[in-house]
Amino acid sequence: MQAGDIVLIKEENVPRNCWRTARVKEAYTSDDRLVRKVKIIVSDPSLSRGGKHVRATTVLERPVHKLVLLLKLNSEDTTND
Repeated sequence: MQAGDIVLIKEENVPRNCWRTARVKEAYTSDDRLVRKVKIIVSDPSLSRGGKHVRATTVLERPVHKLVLLLKLNSEDTTND
């Protein structure tokens, strides 16, 4: 997991179809160089009539075993020569 990845937040008391999505802001590596914990940004899905977020985004820290990776950020250069 790395910054920019899109994840689902596993929540014990919420049905799976109600799990919230978030974007990884920062990944913390442990002494063995594996990512164990990440900082994620969760935004409120409600928007005003003008399309602006009604509430501010929330920044949380979660262990990676409580997240489901949906979309991995492609950090490779994909240009064709």
